[in-house]
Amino acid sequence: MNIFKSSKFITAVIIYLIIPQFPADVQAAQGIQLYVSTQGNDQWSGRLAAPNASLSDGPVASITKARDLIRGLKCENDPIGPVTVWIRGGTYYVNRAIQFLRQDSGTQDAPIVYRAYPGETPMMVGGRRITGFTNLKNGWVSVTLPEVKNGDWFFRQLFVDGQRQIRARYPNFDPSDPHRAGFLYTARCPKSAGRKIGMLGADGNWFEYNILIPKTGTYQVWVNYAHKLAERVGAMDDRVALSIDGSAPIPLSGLPVTGDWKTKFEWRLSASTTLTAGRRRLRWLFLKNTTGVMGLGALLLSSDSKWRPGDLSLAAIQDSTQNAFVHAESFEDFNGSFFLFDGPSNRHIFCYDPGDAQVIEDFSVNSEEEVHIFPSGDCRAYNEIVRLDKVDPSKQSIRISGEGCTADIGIGDRYHLENSYEFLDAPGEWFLDKSSGKLFYYPIKAFSAATEVIAPVNARLLEFIGSIKEPIGHIQIEGLLFSGSDPSSDDECIGFKICRNAMIVFTNAVGCRVESCTFRNIGKNAMYIEGGKNNSIIGNTIVQGAEGGIVLEDSWANTISDNHISNLGAVYKNIGAITLTGRQCSQNTIQHNEIHDISRYGITLKQAGQLNAILCNRISTTNTETYDTGAIEVTQSDAIISSNSIIRNNILTDTIGYSHNGKRAIFSSWGIYLDSFASGYTVENNLVYGSAHGAMFIQGGKNNRIRNNIFAEANDAVVFIANFKGASSGLLFENNIVYSTRSNSKLLTTNQLSENTLRAENNLYYAGDNTIAIIQASGIGGLEAWKKNGYDQNALLSDPMFINPAKGDFSLAENSKAFSIGFAEIDFSSVGIRPHALLMKPRGLKVVNIVPVTIPSSLF
Repeated sequence: MNIFKSSKFITAVIIYLIIPQFPADVQAAQGIQLYVSTQGNDQWSGRLAAPNASLSDGPVASITKARDLIRGLKCENDPIGPVTVWIRGGTYYVNRAIQFLRQDSGTQDAPIVYRAYPGETPMMVGGRRITGFTNLKNGWVSVTLPEVKNGDWFFRQLFVDGQRQIRARYPNFDPSDPHRAGFLYTARCPKSAGRKIGMLGADGNWFEYNILIPKTGTYQVWVNYAHKLAERVGAMDDRVALSIDGSAPIPLSGLPVTGDWKTKFEWRLSASTTLTAGRRRLRWLFLKNTTGVMGLGALLLSSDSKWRPGDLSLAAIQDSTQNAFVHAESFEDFNGSFFLFDGPSNRHIFCYDPGDAQVIEDFSVNSEEEVHIFPSGDCRAYNEIVRLDKVDPSKQSIRISGEGCTADIGIGDRYHLENSYEFLDAPGEWFLDKSSGKLFYYPIKAFSAATEVIAPVNARLLEFIGSIKEPIGHIQIEGLLFSGSDPSSDDECIGFKICRNAMIVFTNAVGCRVESCTFRNIGKNAMYIEGGKNNSIIGNTIVQGAEGGIVLEDSWANTISDNHISNLGAVYKNIGAITLTGRQCSQNTIQHNEIHDISRYGITLKQAGQLNAILCNRISTTNTETYDTGAIEVTQSDAIISSNSIIRNNILTDTIGYSHNGKRAIFSSWGIYLDSFASGYTVENNLVYGSAHGAMFIQGGKNNRIRNNIFAEANDAVVFIANFKGASSGLLFENNIVYSTRSNSKLLTTNQLSENTLRAENNLYYAGDNTIAIIQASGIGGLEAWKKNGYDQNALLSDPMFINPAKGDFSLAENSKAFSIGFAEIDFSSVGIRPHALLMKPRGLKVVNIVPVTIPSSLF
């Protein structure tokens, strides 16, 4: 038979040659199939994956058009069943947020899915590519942007070949030490009284001053101080001392209770000593452990036996031929914890170091310069981005303004100046002149027409908007790459506020899903979910962000799982990789995420709701630029609410908590930080090690259960129970291993305890060769004294015999004594991201959501 005479055969061949052969995933998909392509046309049907031979039909060109086609199909036949919109590879510039409303919803059995075409990567860019640069003689390039000159466009980020560039600044950014180098430091203002110090009265804490003794002779030592510590420890006499040039301590006496350590400051004559004229190193130190805080305002050494402070203010007292005077704030070195308060600090004015005057006073201030400063007020927790208004050489001061001026600025706070043409002097820097519309860029490498320069034009890329009564639901986004958006002041990233904007925003969404997407070069958070419930954020990569990662606000029963989140907080620092906030933010499961290199929190719960579960996450290198913080942190201001939430089976390492006092680095961080009155948390089966300050901190909460954890290797106190405001009760600390071989590291410290505060049972402690008292609790020193006071009757002081803790292997040898106190070996094999194949559902089949872990009621 002549097969070419078969019309059926000929038709089949023609169809095979003309129609693209779809990948298996596309062929398996059920329901309606639509296609989006950079080669498409919004006048076409969107039913073909590629343009046909006659270019009369093919894919549409935009997600917006695909959304509108689905709306039209619903008008014709509702319900329409499942819909898959296949998005072909290429770059899609999103100049305005693509908005989805309730009418765009799918159903649980028939979701609407916007999915990357198999083997291709569609990239959604919230910016535009800039071309037409002119080469300048100095190696820079420039281009004029009319929209900027007209006031229609402004941007704060610039990306070249996919990398964020540095806005022109002084001092220059130092990539070899990005968090600590490249900063200026505020200085004492002329004739300033300075601020006072609140010092934790721990044995071995000290502050050191450089003081000029005007002449050789006998000097009386006057102390300006405040405290009410005697209510706890008796008189302060002989508990504090001075040491001169390393000499034996000179005990101070005559320092009675003043009534309050913050406000009731007094001058007291406390000692006398013979001193030789010249520069001397004076050290204030605590000789005995004192639970609580002491305030120090100033020290004055006088050779005039008749001198009295009278009613003189600190600002009025100066050095003289008979007096050597030093403000408490002007210490040059220290050991221990402290904070600054009171005094003439200011949110809008600070003084610069005289050594920086040449640059600061020489550049021309206009309305565009910014100051990026890390104020020491508010616990050194965030940075401020504010306007530079004025440089006043006569006062050695800088005036700043803006909504971001929220915290007091102290001496030694780090800052840099940004966004001036005069600062443009290093490869990778750029400057945008709003008045002329000119963009200047100093290329890192050879610049050509092929160099891709992207500037953000858009804040959000996708918006899903429902209401409480009529939520939007069952829309899925899979396999897309989102890039290029801009931070702005309306993101609310001011002070302690949470950044509330994102590349993708869900408002009152139910059953929506973002899976296997990549977010990079982010100007805002990656995703923000407000209200709604049962949404899933699974298997995504979130990297290189100006702000944070994922924020849930007043949203229920969501799953955030198996995401890789890193390198966030490039612009605003008080952020989290994952944030839960709001009293209705409950029953969420945060599990199997890999989080690292974050300016502040790994996972934070800010006034969150109840029954949340934080499980099997691996979190490392967090709090790289902020202080008084944690890798997993909970803030709860209500002392009554019980969260009944779980923090279980997480591995937390290298929680840094960086800040500074002048050019000296200081650190305060905890692996797990139950701050304020966080109550009702079960913390179990976690491994926490390598924190700068400690592994576990309970501040003032009730009924927290801390059991079967490994807390290891911290610089100060591995576990600290503060009993903030005496509010703690019903705390359980049992079957834990508390371990540190670092010198002078205490294993467990507490503030004042009562019989109802804490029950400690069956814990194992090990401090290596450390000779200090490993337990310092409410005046109790040492493990045996701890037991005699009714705590930890069956506790052991023994090496737990970890296999290789130096390399992070904290599994136990078979003959470890930890098992005898009831410690159960922890299986960490599934911590972090699981193999992605286990997460992916078969393409085109009915959606089966990963079910959040059920929290047994017996745990609470």
